Amino acid sequence: MFAAHGIAETSIRAIARKAGVALGALYNHYESKEELAWTLFASSFSRLGLELQRLAREPGTIDARLRAMVAYVFGEFDRDRVLVGYVFLARHQALPKIKTASANPYLVFRSLIAQAIAAREVPAQDVDLAT
Repeated sequence: MFAAHGIAETSIRAIARKAGVALGALYNHYESKEELAWTLFASSFSRLGLELQRLAREPGTIDARLRAMVAYVFGEFDRDRVLVGYVFLARHQALPKIKTASANPYLVFRSLIAQAIAAREVPAQDVDLAT
C-alpha cells in the first residue's frame, strides 16, 4: 500500500483492514504507520545490502561479481516487485535515517567499483558516476 499510494496517503486503518488484523494489533507492534513504513524499508534495504555484500566478496572478476549483484537485484524485483519498488522509491526519504554501518546496497556497489578502479580492473573514473 505504501508503494502504490505513498506513506502519507495510506492510513493505518486501511493497512489493518488489508492485513485482516485489528487496528489495535498494529499499534501493539508499531507506534505509527511511519514506524511501520520505516521498519519495512530498513529490513528490506538491509537484506538487499547484506546479500549484495556477500556477492561482492565472492571470488571472480569485477565483471562476474557485478553481473551476479545486478542479477540478484533484478531477481528480487521479479520475485516481489512491489517490495523492491517500495525500497527504491522510499530510499531518498529514508536514507537520512540509515546508519553508515548498515548494509546500504548503493554503498556496496560503490565500494566494489572503487576497489576495481584502485586495482586497475576498470579504467580510472569518477566512482560515483560509475556507480
